[in-house]
Amino acid sequence: MRHVLLIFSAIIGSQSVLNTGLQLKIDELFDTPGHTNNWAVLVCTSKFWFNYRHVSNVLALYHSIKRLGVPDSNIIMMLAEDVPCNSRNPRPGTVYAARAGANLYGSDVEVDYRGEEVTVENFIRILTGRHHPATPRSKRLLTDHQSNVLIYLTGHGGDSFMKFQDSEELTNVDLAYAVQTMFEDNRYHEMLVIADSCRSASMYEWIDSPNVLSLSSSLTHEESYSYDVDTDIGVYVIDRYTHYTLNFLNNEVKALNSSANMQDYIDSCPARKCLSNTGVRKDHYPKDVKRVRVTDFFGSSRIFQHLKDNIKISINGCTHIETTTYTNSLFRVLFHLKRKMARNLIFITIALVAVVVAGPGERGGEKGEHKRGGPGGHGGHNFGPSFFGNVSEEGKKEIFAVFKNEALTLAQVDSQIAALAEKYGVAAAYKEHKAKEEARHAEIKKNTTSVISSLSAVASKLSAIHEKKDQTRKAQHEAIAALRKENAVAVDTVEFIAKRLGGFGGRRHGGPGGPGRHGKFGGKHGGYHKKGPRGQGKDEKKTKEAAPAASAAN
Repeated sequence: MRHVLLIFSAIIGSQSVLNTGLQLKIDELFDTPGHTNNWAVLVCTSKFWFNYRHVSNVLALYHSIKRLGVPDSNIIMMLAEDVPCNSRNPRPGTVYAARAGANLYGSDVEVDYRGEEVTVENFIRILTGRHHPATPRSKRLLTDHQSNVLIYLTGHGGDSFMKFQDSEELTNVDLAYAVQTMFEDNRYHEMLVIADSCRSASMYEWIDSPNVLSLSSSLTHEESYSYDVDTDIGVYVIDRYTHYTLNFLNNEVKALNSSANMQDYIDSCPARKCLSNTGVRKDHYPKDVKRVRVTDFFGSSRIFQHLKDNIKISINGCTHIETTTYTNSLFRVLFHLKRKMARNLIFITIALVAVVVAGPGERGGEKGEHKRGGPGGHGGHNFGPSFFGNVSEEGKKEIFAVFKNEALTLAQVDSQIAALAEKYGVAAAYKEHKAKEEARHAEIKKNTTSVISSLSAVASKLSAIHEKKDQTRKAQHEAIAALRKENAVAVDTVEFIAKRLGGFGGRRHGGPGGPGRHGKFGGKHGGYHKKGPRGQGKDEKKTKEAAPAASAAN
């Protein structure tokens, strides 16, 4: 019996070694992923009952990526039509992607934007992060520079646009602008854009941001087709491209360690199946798609990064040195920021003062209007410089191309934009825009100089308040509040610097909570300091705010 157990153990051990070796060999076939988290934005842009399939497209993909580990907290889902509660639905409260399939609309489904909330403006705000201040975190795409992002759009489209709610259009220039803004704000590591609509390849024509892989269900001159009709419901229940995507994920990607690669996925819907030629654009995606796992975009797992540096942390005068393993990308940002700050404190001081004295940005404009910064952020569907408002789509593309040309000097950009403004009849608006910009910069420079000149005196006064021991804590708080009334910007700047250097008198949280701190951050960042609990100085950041007939074609 003993010998039998030994032999059995040896067999199990050998099998384990073989499996480990096989997995290592498989891993060698793929590039090491550089991301630490995955996010998805899944959008059904169509309203009306006969567009049932567009809702089921999104819900079916939603369940697939959840199965592969992407949590609800990392999925933003937009459904323009409330199919489950539609009065025509013979099976109320349900959605199916196949005649004999499972109900996709169970109690575990979390829809973030539904019905009239599904607009071009809200979609752009999600990507750029420029939300209304009241927008909850669950409706925000909280990505960072180590996030792999999947964007999936399904609905009706045409050459260079996709319809939203049968009342407005998302153009390919809009989408390119949003993706470029995400790149400039370090809001993604790699991105996969999928468009499932007629002529959907046109949607990524203007995307030229790095690390973006784009796929489509049809080429620019082609229709996309639906797959299956449920005669009981009376409508198509899924589109062909999405149907074969789901088949591939269910059959070939059964676990996170699946060896299926992105080329396998691209090949999963040939023209004989999809009845249209699928599109792929990878000129801005540097990796070989054969060496990229499908789960890099459709799945999610905790990816550990081993830290080789020693972290020196000072708390109340005590120094701790730790070497650790971490997964939080924000921690990496803060760690390197702390090291930079030690070398560039003067620059940070000037930059901080410049941001604070800039004052609040204007609220975002009404639809079709764009204003600088503030809580409103992107400010409407026609975003971009204010003089864009009356420019044709062709003109916007020309102006956009100049802005994006990194080979041009700033002077050349100004010159060419001025010429294009003249060409498209918005020269006066452009001059007004430039004048406002110059006036704003002059004001910021003046205010920054004024605040910097007062920092030394304010620092001395704050230090004296903190060093005075013959006063109560309440009296100390009142003295700081009085000083803040005299020069709030300077006090906030000095407290920011002192906090980074250990604080006044070893206070853990820096200055006391007081009246709501002034100074909304201008530009795209938005936000304000909110009054916090006494003694903690809580800082809360806010960020800004004719249907086609049912047929086999999208």
